[in-house]
Amino acid sequence: MSITQSLSEKTILQEALIHNNKKLNKTHMNTVTLGEKEINVLKIVDAKDVFCPMPLLRTKKEMTSLMKGQVLQIDITDPNSKTNIQGWCQRSENTYLGEKIYNNFISVFIKKS
Repeated sequence: MSITQSLSEKTILQEALIHNNKKLNKTHMNTVTLGEKEINVLKIVDAKDVFCPMPLLRTKKEMTSLMKGQVLQIDITDPNSKTNIQGWCQRSENTYLGEKIYNNFISVFIKKS
């Protein structure tokens, strides 16, 4: 294998990772009704069809890019992830705002403190 081949393969892998991250993490302002409150969600993390600890790890990573008061939505299919995220919020002093249950997944909402 030549150095050129090795660099080319590395570039392809990096592009695949970038594409995958863009697919998993969407940034946009979205208003969601949670109970009687409307909240503005800045980012959505798609953690559907992955299991612990991946949804929590993705949550921690995305929270670092938010500013105080901004809200992250995490879409999950693993119900244990909801418990893990709630516990992490208590330990990290971020605010767990609640969840919305859909047919195929659960959306949980966290506000950065």
